[in-house]
Amino acid sequence: MIGYHSNDEVNRDRLDRLAAPLGLDVRALDCRDDLGVAPAGGLLIDLDSWPCDDQERLLHDLLRQPMACPVAVHSYDTGDRWEIDVLQRRGVPFFKDLQPAFASLLDQDGRNAA
Repeated sequence: MIGYHSNDEVNRDRLDRLAAPLGLDVRALDCRDDLGVAPAGGLLIDLDSWPCDDQERLLHDLLRQPMACPVAVHSYDTGDRWEIDVLQRRGVPFFKDLQPAFASLLDQDGRNAA
């Protein structure tokens, strides 16, 4: 099972369609859910679906706490955020689109989406 932090119903549906052929369940999470409750299979974060203040809080939470599962983030507008550069150097991949972020999450967990 993987967790998906997103308030975007279209992306949630899209991820369900990507995960289903692989037999993966997706647990929908929203911006009120704690990052620490992520399923062991991984955590995928749709940064664009979060309000601006919550985006900053989320990025800082990712910087503060080591994650016990694979994490990937997607956002069309990463802007000029220093937090993203630091997280990328720490191994948290960022993508503009959901599909490559999902594939990266699977690769981190030892699965292959191909």
